[in-house]
Amino acid sequence: MEKDEMNGMPPEKVARAVYKAATRKNPKPLRVVGGKYKVFVFLNRILPRRFIDWVIGKIY
Repeated sequence: MEKDEMNGMPPEKVARAVYKAATRKNPKPLRVVGGKYKVFVFLNRILPRRFIDWVIGKIY
């Protein structure tokens, strides 16, 4: 997990996403930044929670 934190997404990219959401008329209540995280959100919708927890446990 520490490796991910050290090599994580650049703050500029997150700041752009926050600015974009803040200036929209009707922003989405949830904003996912980054392709890898979008995949996790998608898988979380279609796969059982226990399996997702297992995959994330294997990654970290």
